[in-house]
Amino acid sequence: MCGSYSRESANRVVNRADLVCFIGSETGGMTTHFWAVPKIGTPAIQIDIDPEALGRNYPCVAMVNGDAKVTLAAMLKATDKGTAGKRKAWIDETQASAASGTRNTMRCSLPIRCRSIRHACAAI
Repeated sequence: MCGSYSRESANRVVNRADLVCFIGSETGGMTTHFWAVPKIGTPAIQIDIDPEALGRNYPCVAMVNGDAKVTLAAMLKATDKGTAGKRKAWIDETQASAASGTRNTMRCSLPIRCRSIRHACAAI
């Protein structure tokens, strides 16, 4: 999770990402830690079933109006699996950062708010 009620390590990882995908999120102040996570200018994609939520709160390079489960399944099918090895170092670093992070004592809020949250989380 990233945002105002998250682990500091999650915000660090999101701030280092070269692309962020908001799934079923309205990208409001709490999800983005008042528009600081990710930093404005980081390319972002927003997927939401509600067309009015797309691009409303955070600048995006692409917006997809669709069900999270269906959209993520289509994206996964189109993924170039031949480049997966190039991401291993970043994934390892991300996992290490998350393991060493301290948990915020405030209530956690999930940044992904969608109708098929279980499937969206599994795909991420």
